[in-house]
Amino acid sequence: MLIGEARRARPRPVEPGLYDVPHWRALWQQARDTAPAPCPYRGLAAYRAEDAGWFFGQEQDTAALVGELSRCLDGDGLLILLGGSGAGKSSLLRAGLLPALAGGALRGSDKWPVAVLTPTGDPLAALVHATASALGCSPAVLRNAAEAAQSRAVGLAGRRWTSRMAGWAKQPQDHQPVRAAAAAYRPSLRERFSSG
Repeated sequence: MLIGEARRARPRPVEPGLYDVPHWRALWQQARDTAPAPCPYRGLAAYRAEDAGWFFGQEQDTAALVGELSRCLDGDGLLILLGGSGAGKSSLLRAGLLPALAGGALRGSDKWPVAVLTPTGDPLAALVHATASALGCSPAVLRNAAEAAQSRAVGLAGRRWTSRMAGWAKQPQDHQPVRAAAAAYRPSLRERFSSG
């Protein structure tokens, strides 16, 4: 409502100074001169590591992810975070896991190089570039090192995955979908890893 209309509707203001135009102008100028407070809501964008202070309520999920990563480092293999589109996977990784690791959640994790990437149209190239950047080397150096270790790594990964899938296939009946998936993929994994 405009001040003039408010005066006509109620000649005496409900608050002293409510109809004082110079006072309102001074308040408006003060508000314009004040730096805006950061907005904690990122809309549809994922939270980033620098948004960790606003990313709360996910401590239990972050702790679970750190625990799973710890098991992977102990030799349990690859950790994959799955979830529907918009479920918060990127936010959990970027504003939950990365700050936890930077804070030393796992021994030495505060010194680990970090590569954050969006897979793009060529996900392997994006991974190579992000990893090379995090390690401080050129993508060519990283590719050469990867090619030199490829046969040894593929053989080891194949043995680990085949063993893991065999373990999953032996799970109790309440994990039947996992058993079916493991049984279906086990032969193709063996073929893929043994042919490389």
